[in-house]
Amino acid sequence: MTPIEPVPTPIEARDEAPVRVVLRGAAELIDDAAIAQVYPGTPWMFGAGLVVPLGPSKHPLLLDFDAAWHRLGELDQSLNLVPLALVAELPIGHGLFIGAGPTVTLFSETHPADATGVAVTRGARIAAELRAGGRFDTGLVQEPMPPSTGGPVHALEFEVYVARRQERPGHSDGFDLGAWRGVVGLSLCF
Repeated sequence: MTPIEPVPTPIEARDEAPVRVVLRGAAELIDDAAIAQVYPGTPWMFGAGLVVPLGPSKHPLLLDFDAAWHRLGELDQSLNLVPLALVAELPIGHGLFIGAGPTVTLFSETHPADATGVAVTRGARIAAELRAGGRFDTGLVQEPMPPSTGGPVHALEFEVYVARRQERPGHSDGFDLGAWRGVVGLSLCF
């Protein structure tokens, strides 16, 4: 007779750090004052992230790939910004974390060239980002009753952090896309 293996409980299933898929909203205060003069508008941008653990323990180092998009201005004269970040995050307890990593901000500026059409300027700015924040379980996903082990989503977390994106000091050519960022998000934990 084969022994029956115990069904893992939700507590056992959550001993490993989850993979998170995050939907984010961010407000950015860009360092280049000329951008705000030419392209007034809201500083809000929307994005997504993927946070994966880099170790088997319950509190490993996390790697967060973050992408967002924002358009300033009108269709005939606009600035599109796409900040991308790859940040290593260190959990410091009670859902709090600190992180640092490289970023690249892609930009595309469309402006009238002359009577014949529009001109487009494209480029990228490399920078570094420091961030600090927290992720907190909302309690909206309930633990299943045994013998069920539950579905793929273990938790829904509220995320909030502040970050500083800084370009190389002394940089003076073109846009300065360094920024202070305030970010809120919801993450699904798998």
